[in-house]
Amino acid sequence: MEKEEKQKVYLERCWELFGAKGLKISTDEISKYLNISKRTLYELFENKDTLLDKCLMYAVYSMLSKIDNYCHTAEQEDVIDKMFIIIRMQTTVKADALKKMMTEIKTLYPNLFKKYDAILDEHLRNFLHDCIEEGKKQKIFLPFLNADIICALLVSRHNESVLLNLHASRKYTIGEIMTNTIYPFLRGMCTELGVSKIETNISKHGKYFMDNVIKKIEDNL
Repeated sequence: MEKEEKQKVYLERCWELFGAKGLKISTDEISKYLNISKRTLYELFENKDTLLDKCLMYAVYSMLSKIDNYCHTAEQEDVIDKMFIIIRMQTTVKADALKKMMTEIKTLYPNLFKKYDAILDEHLRNFLHDCIEEGKKQKIFLPFLNADIICALLVSRHNESVLLNLHASRKYTIGEIMTNTIYPFLRGMCTELGVSKIETNISKHGKYFMDNVIKKIEDNL
């Protein structure tokens, strides 16, 4: 088995271990859990920091891959649905998925946390940009819209912080938050056709249908 293949085998198990025991776990405990020697562990990963870095990147890209796969199913061909899904993930991936480790990583490994955060932001920007351009071609969005400007606004740190705090309070569901933020914003971007699609989605799924849609995603993360 090649080195990269061996690493992949152990990364998922190490990620589970970090989540259960925390980041301060020793390399002795890690090697014991993996049933390998410390020498083998260091042959695969230069040090514990390298192992954690690779674990986090493995978890992040696995999660993003599952989100992409869900969004590109036949059921999710509507560009409006796709945007709702990915924006919803922006507010909850950082609040829910991986949440056991994020606070600890941010405190103990701030540079690694910034790297993780940047990957999610880049993924979101690229996805939204493609959705906006696709929507313009489909005459769902107004033709003069600048995708770069809209993406900068939707992915802004201030807006994200507000949504995260609202969601974390558990006072409002994500469906309620989106109905009062993203829905009105998207309506302003839309042509008459786009507005009708939003209204169709709301009448078909209910105002808070995203609560159930995203639960399906998170259950499989």
